[in-house]
Amino acid sequence: MSKKWKKIDSRIVYENPWIKVREDNIIHPSGKKGIYGVVEIPSGVFTIALNNKEEILLIRQTHYPTGLTSWELPGGGLKPHNTIEEQAKEELFEEANATVRSYTYLGKSQTQPGVITQIDHFFWVTT
Repeated sequence: MSKKWKKIDSRIVYENPWIKVREDNIIHPSGKKGIYGVVEIPSGVFTIALNNKEEILLIRQTHYPTGLTSWELPGGGLKPHNTIEEQAKEELFEEANATVRSYTYLGKSQTQPGVITQIDHFFWVTT
């Protein structure tokens, strides 16, 4: 039988409309007590979009935290009033001015599950 993590208590260290940072007092599966920092971020939605030439659509963005510019899949955070399908269509149009002709849900992934609660959903899209 495998042991699990146990949260003793939790406190919010920082919060704004986009993220929440909390510190949990925990008991590790080994039995050792400690603290664990967790960043709560809403789920995200990303599209792997193909145009009629079968080229993958990427957008170029610069993000504040790193200051780096990179090529990325169109996507963003899931708004509470949208389904993941609606958000995928909205992000693709907002970031790349492209509309969805068809889409297939590929699944979900956790990018940084050791620290961040965000779960990202991915769609295969034709534009």
